[in-house]
Amino acid sequence: MRYKLTEGTQNRLRDLLNLIRETRPCLAVASPSVRQEWDRIRGRFPSDDDVRQGYTSLSELELEEMRSKIQRFRAEARPSAVDELAQLVPVSGAGWQPSSMAS
Repeated sequence: MRYKLTEGTQNRLRDLLNLIRETRPCLAVASPSVRQEWDRIRGRFPSDDDVRQGYTSLSELELEEMRSKIQRFRAEARPSAVDELAQLVPVSGAGWQPSSMAS
């Protein structure tokens, strides 16, 4: 089914498309299960063509649900990135002092 975009749904659709674009690079450090889940739902993602044509296959409710899912992907991808960054920190911090304690 196709839904005609209203001013409100058009803005939500654009926001969703931007969120998808911003989230996609986060998947590089996400777990395999997160990437598999992304692959399962990506076929439902709206396209830029939808905006240009003024229609989308997602209802208002589905737009909000998709937005929630994509935001969850961002949250799940971040801890992996932090874990990888943490691995770069030396195990022993004996020589490190907070700047307020350094003399």
